[in-house]
Amino acid sequence: ASPAEEEQKTKLRFLVGAGSSEGAAFVPVPQATRLYLPLLAAGKREEARVLLRRVDFSSLGKDVLEHMPVLLSAAVQMEDGSLALSIGRHWIRTLIKTDKQGRQYWSVSPMITRIGTLIEKDKFRSLCQYVISLILQDIEKAGNWLNLIPMLQAHFEEPLLDKEQVSDLLEKVDGNRWYWVGSFFALVRDRDRPAALRKILPKVPKTRRMQFLLSLLEQIQDDIGPDFADFIAESFDAAVGDLDQKDQYVWYQFLNIANNDKNMELRLRLAKIPLERGIKNDLVRAAYAVMLNKMERTEEALKDALEVYGNIIGKPQTDFHANMARQMITGAFLPEHTDAFLAHL
Repeated sequence: ASPAEEEQKTKLRFLVGAGSSEGAAFVPVPQATRLYLPLLAAGKREEARVLLRRVDFSSLGKDVLEHMPVLLSAAVQMEDGSLALSIGRHWIRTLIKTDKQGRQYWSVSPMITRIGTLIEKDKFRSLCQYVISLILQDIEKAGNWLNLIPMLQAHFEEPLLDKEQVSDLLEKVDGNRWYWVGSFFALVRDRDRPAALRKILPKVPKTRRMQFLLSLLEQIQDDIGPDFADFIAESFDAAVGDLDQKDQYVWYQFLNIANNDKNMELRLRLAKIPLERGIKNDLVRAAYAVMLNKMERTEEALKDALEVYGNIIGKPQTDFHANMARQMITGAFLPEHTDAFLAHL
């Protein structure tokens, strides 16, 4: 019989309920996606479940990847955790194997999260560790798949990687990919972070270290201990001296620094360093005043805010730093301190 005839026979067997008989052949992935919806539409939910359990995952390649999210969604829709786990493992393994650059890493995280809602916590943790093990088989060639690791870690308080695995990961980081390394510090216990930073910081170009440290501060969501805070501040001070001040992007990072309340003492400490070095950037000055205000050091904050506002009030609209600083100041201090601003003008 031709392939078309065989597919029609398979379809008919499932549609009439005979697909659940013992010894039925495995169904190719593309064929399974075509058979699933008619079964569901016909109200044959159990036959649809049997179909999904008989999908042939033995030889997955790029040609069938487009079908895998459909099958996984079907298992999730039926709230079948074991089936979703099985399909998910096959799909993710094939995707990591075929997408060498990890361009589709962003699509995997929500799928894993959906599977996690259907299975026990320990099985979900095992799935995440399995995915990480696939990524770490060749760290140097893992590409964007490495971005998936911190996303998976976010589901758990206990680290998914042990200290040696994290150390090995940071050791093998390509210096040209320093910009995503900060997210891995979520995998490192606070007491081990100074040592980890000492490993990676020399790989970051000197003119980019200030940017790296600011990004690192944004990517760490837990409390930073005093030893690591001191090391970050010392490293930041040295980095400010090596900064290419024509690099505009680094100053815009101070918007994020001021808008996040986590580890505020350290954020304030870092913002003060360039000011003490004589760098009178409007964004940094505005960020410093806003953070002082958040810490209820109102008198200092208002004094600095008025100085910054007085400096930027006459600057043209084409001065983006001045415009952003103006928005930061007015957003934080008005209308509560309107009279002080009017008196200052």
